Amino acid sequence: MNYAAHFLLLGMLCLPFSAESAMYKCADSTGKMAYQDKPCASATKTQKIMMTSSDKMELDPVLASIKLGSTGDMLEKMEAWCVAKAPSTVSAIKQARMAWHQRHESLLAKGAHILQTRLSYDERLKLAVQSRLANNEIYAKLENASQSECMQWCEGMPAKMRDPQIDMTAHPLLVKTIMGYTDH
Repeated sequence: MNYAAHFLLLGMLCLPFSAESAMYKCADSTGKMAYQDKPCASATKTQKIMMTSSDKMELDPVLASIKLGSTGDMLEKMEAWCVAKAPSTVSAIKQARMAWHQRHESLLAKGAHILQTRLSYDERLKLAVQSRLANNEIYAKLENASQSECMQWCEGMPAKMRDPQIDMTAHPLLVKTIMGYTDH
């Protein structure tokens, strides 16, 4: 079961995009890359790519910040869940989560800034409630797992934190979108 995907669906709910559409990856003569929804200028190298909803999410600073933040929140909640269900795994999970947090420290700070400046208090509160509701659904599914399944899942959690699905530093579009964001 892929519980992390359920948390990432929270951000997907906010997407006003279709599931897939054409995007263009453009490289100028210096090799600088840009992503846009129109063909590149004739002086640039053009590569037509299909963008998924997840890719488009990573190009929007608010949605990218939501994806990043919800992943961090999910890791903290899963660590707490494993404390109760598989206490012998806690040390390894805590170490892996701290390493994840260190790798993402500047991204998390910038993402929090983006959400603080781009969303109202009510919008941020609504996101927190949606996240809590999504978490409750996942916890309900986890509660039905056997003790051996819980143990197996918690034992595998440190490795999952290095998986590209969870390690947001492995998402160049997301990193560029968040770190390249400037206040208007």
